[in-house]
Amino acid sequence: MIKVAFYRNKGKWWNRLIRFWTSGPYSHCEIVLDPKTGLCVSSSEWDGGCRYKTIDLHPDHWDLVTLNDVFPHKVKTFANPKCDAKLKYDWLGILLSQVLPLARHSKNKWFCSEFCAAAIGLSEAQRYSPNALYRLLSDFNILHHRKKSHKKDMSHAS
Repeated sequence: MIKVAFYRNKGKWWNRLIRFWTSGPYSHCEIVLDPKTGLCVSSSEWDGGCRYKTIDLHPDHWDLVTLNDVFPHKVKTFANPKCDAKLKYDWLGILLSQVLPLARHSKNKWFCSEFCAAAIGLSEAQRYSPNALYRLLSDFNILHHRKKSHKKDMSHAS
């Protein structure tokens, strides 16, 4: 089980621009590998690209979505080669897949939501902004919870 953290604090000018352009409160996302220590992985402009980092995931600044069917080893298998190679942040990818709907992707550069979406196994990861990824994962968790509740209700009905 992992969590995906979504950043909603003021941040820098690009955080405000991303929130405005993607019509939501989030401007960055991280995969949380260890909630106790705050160990996260993503691609960040602040840190120059793909990296692991310990982050204070204070609830005033971050919202967390739990993914019960994705495990840390899967994410690390995806992330390790990119972080080891110190792949850079992909501003051009944001322009060509978020600002312009061309769905362009560089295999050698990543932006945060593209990195997180690909690490959890979503196809066409470059199409996800932090806000789009949050909506998808939140909706999936609600639907998954409803299916489990419905199955539980059905088993009690017999």
